[in-house]
Amino acid sequence: MKTLHKQDQWLIKRWAKACQLEESMNSARQRYAALFTEAHKHVKKSHPALDSLNLHLEPRNVQGSGGQVAFSKTTWPTPWPTWPTGIYIWGITLDELTAESLPVPQACIWLASAKKADKRIDVLRRRLAAKAPHIFKSRRIQWNQEDEDDNRICLWYALPEGRDGLLQMLSNNEQSFVNCIAKHVGLLAAFMPVMDGVLLKRKPSRP
Repeated sequence: MKTLHKQDQWLIKRWAKACQLEESMNSARQRYAALFTEAHKHVKKSHPALDSLNLHLEPRNVQGSGGQVAFSKTTWPTPWPTWPTGIYIWGITLDELTAESLPVPQACIWLASAKKADKRIDVLRRRLAAKAPHIFKSRRIQWNQEDEDDNRICLWYALPEGRDGLLQMLSNNEQSFVNCIAKHVGLLAAFMPVMDGVLLKRKPSRP
């Protein structure tokens, strides 16, 4: 007859404490998710059209393409309501922030399309590139990620705060973390007229 693995036996002997730790971790994840809701409220003060927020912060999300938070407009067409076209903060779960071996958190504009050969991807990338010099200064940006499985990333950059900086904000002052996320989303939100021009076929308004 098979017996439990040693690690399982070790855990069972400490089950009560393990349950307390599990509850604490769940509480921390819920509180962490709430910070992105606060960041979204902050963003909407300047960009009210950015009215959609989708959180993908569970540990299971890390096993796929990484944990992500999506800020979007409900008027932008998308084949997947919970993974819409929009501004994404990627690699941002607590599991990823505390893991040194994973890529640093990034901000990007992602076009939701079920077609890899979607013509809008190249059009959007070209128009973003034309607009970028007016929005970015010395920030290093790229137009697509080195990922053959997903060519729908149209612009991205690594968050300069890095994992250590973000974790320090969480430890010292949650509001500084909220402000940091809102700042990056707000920066990419400046491209919304360009995105409207491609997705909604609107001409950009003149200043």
